[in-house]
Amino acid sequence: MTDSETSSPQSKYQDVVNFKPVVLKVIDDEKTLRALIDPNYEKIIAILRKKPKTVQEITADFNKKAEMCHLTEPRTNKTIYRYLKTLEELGLVIPAGQRVVVGKTASENLYARTALIFQRGDIDWMSEEGSDWAHRFATILGYMLGISTQEASTECIQKFFKNWSETKLTILEGFAKTASDDILELITEGEWEELIHFTDWVYIFGTLIEEPKLLEELHDCLERPIDDINP
Repeated sequence: MTDSETSSPQSKYQDVVNFKPVVLKVIDDEKTLRALIDPNYEKIIAILRKKPKTVQEITADFNKKAEMCHLTEPRTNKTIYRYLKTLEELGLVIPAGQRVVVGKTASENLYARTALIFQRGDIDWMSEEGSDWAHRFATILGYMLGISTQEASTECIQKFFKNWSETKLTILEGFAKTASDDILELITEGEWEELIHFTDWVYIFGTLIEEPKLLEELHDCLERPIDDINP
């Protein structure tokens, strides 16, 4: 639990925060993914990037963003509260504590993101869809490496990408846990689609740096015929 106290000519208050967001949350369902690219919900997620805020603060920041981009109409506290309830139901936002104002008996809810980084889930590499993707990747990568992949095992390639997908998530989460606030800000600032592309590149280069042998495994997999795969 963390406390912070702020004073101004108008008021003095104390924020009591009893929730700490996880570093990384993987989003798999389409409904939640659609919310993250919705202009209204995306703005709220961005507003809560640094610290928990009240509905009034979120509304004020939301309307500033709306005025700057000219693509979204200003919203009332009531509408922003409704957006927050939807984001809460989707597991993206949570009531994180209370703001207690000196001289007032009532307190205000503080809302926070449930994670510092939201990341789109990968495909199920061991599914039929994963098999199709693995075959296509093998053909393209084999061409780039000058390897004939006609006899390569799709199952081997599926397992490689499954392993790589799990490894890259572990690398990003570990990196985010040890990174300074300045580095975290570079990772987390921006709109959802921009963040997806950015973290994808972090994944790729982070994996190559931390697990260089993965490239050797892929090369071996592309050259490994079906008959060599253990049942």
